[in-house]
Amino acid sequence: MNSLTEKEIPLWIERSEDLLRQHPYTNDFGYVSIKNVPSDLEALRIIRVDVLKDAVRYVWAGGLDHTCLTIRRSPSGEYTVRAMYDDNHGRQLWPKERR
Repeated sequence: MNSLTEKEIPLWIERSEDLLRQHPYTNDFGYVSIKNVPSDLEALRIIRVDVLKDAVRYVWAGGLDHTCLTIRRSPSGEYTVRAMYDDNHGRQLWPKERR
């Protein structure tokens, strides 16, 4: 996840926008099952994709529990990309956090 380049991030946002359009849930959680994971994501060892009300979470196999990449849409339509390594540790990848 940390190896994502700034050129790749718009592709992940675009994929997430498509999933949010395809699954317009009004509740807090919708789920795309493992059998629906596209082969290009399986090649990256992504085992499932969670589609939430305003976010898409790509969950990786291996590593620590809850290793995922979350693309979240704000009410204003802006997106953030955050890598989560476990329940308590993560890092915002885009837009870049100011230090």
